[in-house]
Amino acid sequence: MMTNWKIATPKNLKIGIVNSEIKIYLVLDILPKRLHMNRKRFYISGLVGGVASFFGGYLIYGVLFAKVLAENAGSAIGVSKSPEQMVWWALILGSLFMSLTLSYIFNKWSKVNNMFDGAADGAFISFLIAAGYDFTMYGNANLYTLKGTLIDLVAATCMGIITGAVVGWMNGRLEK
Repeated sequence: MMTNWKIATPKNLKIGIVNSEIKIYLVLDILPKRLHMNRKRFYISGLVGGVASFFGGYLIYGVLFAKVLAENAGSAIGVSKSPEQMVWWALILGSLFMSLTLSYIFNKWSKVNNMFDGAADGAFISFLIAAGYDFTMYGNANLYTLKGTLIDLVAATCMGIITGAVVGWMNGRLEK
């Protein structure tokens, strides 16, 4: 039987007496209960958006922008992989994490629950994330020329439109 002391402690630090011994322990939760949002909607819309992100990535990077990005590669050699060399589990995880990021923002902060708001917010958020990454990489690596960096920024924003639209649409469907 545990009896908690009546002293001020941080919410995740617990102090108590168990069998006449003082116990102090830290309570950690990866997804804290203070997330005042619908967790089911967060996970489902994130997962469905991840599928859309993966296939959208193939369409955008593998088909539409593949040639122009290859033409604007920087001086780094052997950076791009052929389809046989790609690490598919990493591409799937990357798509899933980007979609979960949008799902978290849409469900926790902005309450996006339709395709059009999802596309607009997804484009803006993805643009900001991609701009931060692309310009940092342009500044310290030879992956793309400046033109290639800007093209990648457009491609990433298009990915955000697709993923955001699907996540927003799923949020609306799961709201009912």
